[in-house]
Amino acid sequence: MVEDVMEKGEEFKEKLFRNHIMEELNEKKEHFVDGMHDAGAFIQEEYREKRQHIEDELKERGEQLKERSEQLKQSFKEKEGKCMYYIGEICLLLLVELIAVALMYILIKILIRDLPVP
Repeated sequence: MVEDVMEKGEEFKEKLFRNHIMEELNEKKEHFVDGMHDAGAFIQEEYREKRQHIEDELKERGEQLKERSEQLKQSFKEKEGKCMYYIGEICLLLLVELIAVALMYILIKILIRDLPVP
């Protein structure tokens, strides 16, 4: 009988010990899970910050590219205007030259006509 009581006491002691170990493991598991949640939240926050930083940089770069594109368009329009001006001047000079040649031709024809034929 005493042995039964001793045996039951040992079993009870083992159960208490296992329960104690299980409680400690559960506490450590909860602590680990909480740590993982905190780490996950930290990683998500870091990701959001870096993503926002990259998006801001891309927006800024896009705006810079738009400004540069507008500058290039304006510069092209100015140069195109200058080219058209120079082309107009060249055409005008060619027209003046053509008129001068035509006048010289007419003058030569008149002079040749008045010359006596031998």
